[in-house]
Amino acid sequence: MWGLVAALCFCSGYFLSAACRSAWQSHYPELAAQWPGNGPFSLLGLYGAQTEEEVQYAARVQESAEHFPAYDPYVLENHSRSLLLDDGLTYLLMGLVQKALGNMTWTWVAVRLLCCLFWFVLVYFIVLRLSGDEALAFFTGAFVVGFSYLLTMDFVPALQWTPSFGALAHDVWALLSTGRTESVARLPRPGVDYSVLFLGTLLEIKAAESANIRWGVAAGICGGLMPEIHPDIWFTHMPAMFFLLFLSLFYKKLNRRNLATAAGVCLLLNVPFWAQHVAVMWGHSAAKQEFLDRACVLFTRRPHWEGLLYLACFAAVVLSGVQDAAVLWLGTFLAAAGLVVNSQILTGKDVLFFQNRYYVNIYVLFLILPWLQKKLRLSKTFWKTAGVLCLAACFLQSVSYAAIHFPFQGLRKSDAEALAWLRGRTPEDSVVLALNPEASLLIPVYTRDKVGFGSALEEVSDVPALTIARRVRAGLFNLGADQEKFYGDLTASYPGYGRRESDLREVPLRTFLRSIYFAWIPMPMLARDWDLAGKAEKSCSYRVDYVWVDAFAKRYLGPRFPKGARWRLAKVYDQGGVALYKVLPPAGAKD
Repeated sequence: MWGLVAALCFCSGYFLSAACRSAWQSHYPELAAQWPGNGPFSLLGLYGAQTEEEVQYAARVQESAEHFPAYDPYVLENHSRSLLLDDGLTYLLMGLVQKALGNMTWTWVAVRLLCCLFWFVLVYFIVLRLSGDEALAFFTGAFVVGFSYLLTMDFVPALQWTPSFGALAHDVWALLSTGRTESVARLPRPGVDYSVLFLGTLLEIKAAESANIRWGVAAGICGGLMPEIHPDIWFTHMPAMFFLLFLSLFYKKLNRRNLATAAGVCLLLNVPFWAQHVAVMWGHSAAKQEFLDRACVLFTRRPHWEGLLYLACFAAVVLSGVQDAAVLWLGTFLAAAGLVVNSQILTGKDVLFFQNRYYVNIYVLFLILPWLQKKLRLSKTFWKTAGVLCLAACFLQSVSYAAIHFPFQGLRKSDAEALAWLRGRTPEDSVVLALNPEASLLIPVYTRDKVGFGSALEEVSDVPALTIARRVRAGLFNLGADQEKFYGDLTASYPGYGRRESDLREVPLRTFLRSIYFAWIPMPMLARDWDLAGKAEKSCSYRVDYVWVDAFAKRYLGPRFPKGARWRLAKVYDQGGVALYKVLPPAGAKD
């Protein structure tokens, strides 16, 4: 029951936001029409999302709901095996929810509710197993669901440390807000990923202390599937399994047969992932270099000093002489984390290991709280009260965010109507060409269609940068668009806009051209690929069924469009500033 309460406290703001939007649009339509997102309620747009990337992840969810196997949600021709292996299971599970509900916004809310519930229940049982104290387990579950992001310490640089009421108010807000994008609400990581990680912890502990080999098999399957959930958790969990197996040589209470079974099954299930990625991570070629750039791999040997804390926790566990399987698992997990976050010292490649602290610090909490309780012997009333206060604060925070953000949590009415037309009128897997980067992100989420070119985020579309450039330039060429102006906007430097400005119109959409179409691709590589693509703009051909034209596209198309376009275009939709054109066969061609 308390897990459901925690989930509702965390997610209550979404329902309030939907209600507030509905009330304003019903009673104050003139004011609501001035909102940047003046259409239907949505958590998935450039400004309503928990993070901008979630809109791109939602495209993979929609692809998984519509297709099995699911490949690239943007580019019809891309059937990359990497997209099946990397996070494929996560998107399959989320796609099943989308298939059942049929509404991406409420799919996002439903999955967040489920993740909150799973987090609470799994954390509760982990801490209960460690401490035997139900009240402490209740508090830890409530705290981790509502405020685990505080453990990242991301808020510290935002504090003012000034003795004044204004500074205090600022610091409280910074404490509660900074880093919240790394909470359970962010999908699929950490919401879905950490659910599986916590489950893997319970199964590994059970395998270590049980005589039944089925627990070893279950732990191995869970660990083996982690790369298909998200590799970041697997980077720590998998070596921790082998560390615990090694410790079983010295701790007789650990069931070595089960731990060996778990490690073996895990390794066997990991073979496809290794085969796909090892050569890419440790090789030398232009394609491999591009993969590393787009995967945000940092070429550095700089250490992450928090790794010393994790290793110190492991040392404390070993020196304490504890024999408990659960505590030994936490110790080995933290030892693995301490080594993994500093593996770049040897490899020279840092795969965003600083993000590992978002879940590893939760494991430090698992280790410390039962130890503190053993030392302090705080009453059950204390922990229950603290847990209830966490839930109350979580509820108030969720409601306050809804009161602030509800005007942004929606689509533009004109975009929503055009998307609805596409979903209802176009055959599945039609290809819509849109110059507007926002439209290119929204079309695969809210319709059954693909786009000419979409996100370059490696996790959702791994089309090579040169191919993206060729598709962009071919599209511009066939539309008769101003390529020089487009490239100027693509490569210009812009101020560092926040995700949620007071008015969408203050943030020109052209600032998103590079961050979406050519995400993380270094400027020299982009310039080279753009020049090479220019030589093939007339010969590069790919299927396009419809063209999306809005105010952003007209910036490059000019006032005479569709005159000057090399495609034969017929207008099939024109409403609210968005026009859709059907691409017809060339004159004289047979249908």
